[in-house]
Amino acid sequence: MLTTTLTKQLQITLTARHAEIQEATISGIYSHPGNSLITNEDAQRLLAELLLKQKLHDIQNWNDLLLQCSEDSVNPADVQNVGNWLNGIFRPLD
Repeated sequence: MLTTTLTKQLQITLTARHAEIQEATISGIYSHPGNSLITNEDAQRLLAELLLKQKLHDIQNWNDLLLQCSEDSVNPADVQNVGNWLNGIFRPLD
């Protein structure tokens, strides 16, 4: 069992039509601590943009998807926590 720690500030809004994410907003996550060129707002926007046009039924692991843009831009701990939480909500069908 994966432990997920979400901040009280975290807000995620997804709008999907026909299982495709049409709109995504994320707030309450932080930029990578080693990258002073990326602001928290930039990191949140990058993650939200990554989700656009994704098909919910095609996402097998939210962590893998979110980690695509998190290497140097988003705090890895935030990405893992959000990914774990989304994995718990959108469990793949067996």
